[in-house]
Amino acid sequence: MRDANLDEVRNKYLALSYTWGDAVDAQYYPTPSPAPSRLPKSPCTLVILHQPRDEYHDDIKTIPRYGQKTISGPGTGSLTLTQNLSDFLQMSAADITSNRYEIWIDALCIDQENRDEVAGQILLMGDIYGFAEQVCVWLGAADTENGELRDVANLKWLMDNALPKLAGAYHERGRAFLDICTAIMPTDPRFWEKELALSPPGGITWVDLWVSYFRFFTSRKWFCRAWVVQEVVLAKLAGVIVGQVVVPWDTLYHLDHLVHLPRWGQILSLHEARFPRNLQTQLIGYMAEYTELKRVMPTEPQHCHGLVIPSWNATLSRALMAARLKNATVPGDKILCVLGLVQRGVAKDEFEFILSQLGSTQASAQTLFTACTKLLVEYGGLQTLSLVQNAYLQGIPGLPSWVIDWSVSTAWWPLSRDTSFRSTPPLKVNESFARFRDTRLLVNGMRIDVVTGVHMIYHNVDPSIARAQRFNASDAAFYLLSGAILDVLAAIGPFYPLTGTPAEDVLWHTLLFGAYENASPSPHEERQQAGGQQETKNTPSSSTQPTPFCTPTPKHSCLEYLAFQLASTGLPDMPARITAAISALENTPSTTTATLENTHPPPEDSISPNPNSGLITALKTALHMREKARAVGGGHFHASRGAAAFATQMIMKLKYRKMLSTAGGRAGVCGLPVEVGDEVWLLKGLPYPVIVRPRGRGKGDTGEGEGEGVEERRKGGKGEYVFMGDAYVYGVMYGEVEERDGGFGYEGVEIV
Repeated sequence: MRDANLDEVRNKYLALSYTWGDAVDAQYYPTPSPAPSRLPKSPCTLVILHQPRDEYHDDIKTIPRYGQKTISGPGTGSLTLTQNLSDFLQMSAADITSNRYEIWIDALCIDQENRDEVAGQILLMGDIYGFAEQVCVWLGAADTENGELRDVANLKWLMDNALPKLAGAYHERGRAFLDICTAIMPTDPRFWEKELALSPPGGITWVDLWVSYFRFFTSRKWFCRAWVVQEVVLAKLAGVIVGQVVVPWDTLYHLDHLVHLPRWGQILSLHEARFPRNLQTQLIGYMAEYTELKRVMPTEPQHCHGLVIPSWNATLSRALMAARLKNATVPGDKILCVLGLVQRGVAKDEFEFILSQLGSTQASAQTLFTACTKLLVEYGGLQTLSLVQNAYLQGIPGLPSWVIDWSVSTAWWPLSRDTSFRSTPPLKVNESFARFRDTRLLVNGMRIDVVTGVHMIYHNVDPSIARAQRFNASDAAFYLLSGAILDVLAAIGPFYPLTGTPAEDVLWHTLLFGAYENASPSPHEERQQAGGQQETKNTPSSSTQPTPFCTPTPKHSCLEYLAFQLASTGLPDMPARITAAISALENTPSTTTATLENTHPPPEDSISPNPNSGLITALKTALHMREKARAVGGGHFHASRGAAAFATQMIMKLKYRKMLSTAGGRAGVCGLPVEVGDEVWLLKGLPYPVIVRPRGRGKGDTGEGEGEGVEERRKGGKGEYVFMGDAYVYGVMYGEVEERDGGFGYEGVEIV
C-alpha cells in the first residue's frame, strides 16, 4: 500500500465498487451442504505491509473540490476482510500483481475507525470514482454447486447472442418490432426462430435463460445498495466482474433496456411460475436511474406553481430519489452516498451552500434528514411533501411528521410527479409559503373537509408483510378493492354532490389520479371568459391536462375491471351490496344533475340516458358472472386486455394507499396512515391537498369527543397538526374550492 495524491494519480488507478458482506442473497442460491469450492467460505485476514503514517487531521469544510488530500490506509498491521472482498482479492490478486495495477478499495484505503477521516473521505468519493481510469464492479464469485455459475453463463450467452439480434431488429423495424415483442411471450421459441433465427444452446430452454437473467439481477446485492449509484454514474469506464466473467457496463445496461422496452419484465414476472416472486418490482430501476442521472441538468432555474426553483435542487432531488430505492446499512448514508454525485453536477459555490445547509456529515440520521428536507422544501416548494408518506414503513424514530425518511427504500406514486394539479393558485412573486421554527413547519392552510371513511384496497397491508414482501400484481392484492369502491359509492351517491358528476366518472378519475378530461369549463373559468379576462399564467385548464406519467385508458376499461373484481371476490355480503348499489343508481333521474352554479332544471331536449349506465351494466355483469360461476361450481375470471392495462396503471398509482370518503361527500385516495377523523387541507403553495391530524387526537378518534385538540379544531384549527401525507380528493384538485365563493380563507398552521 502507498499514499497517493489524487491529482497526481488521476486516470492511473482502478476503483472497486462492491458490497460489504456476502455478494449473493441466500434465498435465491441456497448453499449446498457440504459445499466444496476452491474459495474459502470464511473471510481471510489481509496483512498490510506499510509504514505507519501520520495521524489524519483536517476540517472537512476545507477540503478542496478536487481533493488535495491523500488516499491512504491504516498503518502496518492486519485487517479482517468481509467475505465478498476476500473473494475478490483471491480471484484477482495474481492479475493485479502481475500487471502492477493500482486499485483503490474503501475498506482498505479509509481508516474506518477514524470518524474524522471517514467524514473527510465521504466528500472525496465523487473525485475518487470520477478520477479513476476504470471502476471495477465486483458482483461476487460464481459458485459451481448452487447454480450461480450456470446463471452467469446463461446471461453471457444472452448478451453475446440475443442482444445483437434484438438490437439489430429494433434498429431496422422500430416500433413495429416492439409491437411484435409485446404481443408474445419472450419464452416462446417460435418467436426467436421465426423473427430472429436464433435457438438456445443444446439442453437449455428459453425459460431457463430468462430465469437466469432475472435471478442474476435479483440475487446480487450490489444492485440494491445505495452507494453504488454514484460509483457507476461517475465512472469514465465501468466493467462488471462476476467470477471469471467480465462484461462492460454498457452492454449489461443495453440488454436490460431492450428487455424492458416491450414490457417483457412485467410479462415474465407476472405469468411465469418458475420465476422467484416479486421480480418486477425489484428489477425495474436497476439500470434506468444510472442513465437518468448522467443526463445534464438545465442550469437555468425552473418554475413550478409560481415558485422559482434553482437548478441544483433538481440535481439533489434526483440523486436522492435514485438512492432512496436502494439499501444502506447506516440510514444517514442515504444522503451521504450521493454527495459526490451532487458535487460533480452543480457549481462549486452551490455545493458549498448545500453542505453548509446539511451541516456535519457525522450528524445523526434525524438531523441529516431534517436538514435535507428543510433545504428541499425551502428552495423547491411544498410539493416536496409528497415524498413524505407511509408511516407503516417509517424506519427512523423521532423524525418530525413533515420530514422525508430517506431510509425507506419503498417507492410509491407521489402526486408531485403530476404537474397538472392546481388546487391552490400559483404563488405571487416573492410570496412566502413556508417558515421554520426549530423542527416545526409553519404554513398557511385552508381546512376543506374531514375524513369519515377509509377503505382498504390491499389485503397485505400489515407492516411486517410489507417489509418482508414487496407488492406484486399477481398477489391478489385487490381482494378489498371491490368493497372499497362500493363503500365510496355509498358515501358519494349516484352523483358527486357538489358538481353533479356521475359516480362512474368520479371512480374512473380517482382510481387513476386522472385529470378531468372532456369536462366542461369550471364556473370560475366561465366567468373569466365572459368578462374577457385572461387566465393567470401557470394556471392550466381544468379539462385539458392529462397526467404525463400515465397512458390514458378509456372509462369502459375501468368499469370492466371493476366487474371482474366484483365477480371474483369471495366476500359473503357482496351480492347484496352490489344489488343495493344497482338499485340506488337506477332510481336516480335520467337527466344530468344540475350543478350548484346552475340550479334550473335542464330543458327537455337535453334529457339523456342515465349517466351511470356504464357502471350499472358493470354491476349487473358482475352479478351474472357470480351466478354463472356458482352454477358450474366455481371458476376464475380473466379480464380483457383493456381491463388489464387499466389494472396495471391503477396498481402503480394505488400502491401503499387506500380510498377515503369525507363528510362533504367527496371521494379520494390517501396514504395508509390516514384514519377517520383526519382532515383534508389545502396548503398555500401546494398544488394538491394533504391529510393532517390534529395533534393530541389518537388513532381512531373521530373528533366527536372532547379530547385534546378537538376544541382547537372547532375554533378554527389554529393548532398543531401531524402531517399524514398527500391525497387525491375529487373536487378540489383543479381549483374548484378556490373558485367557489372565494374559498374558505387561509390560516396559520404548525406541522410538527
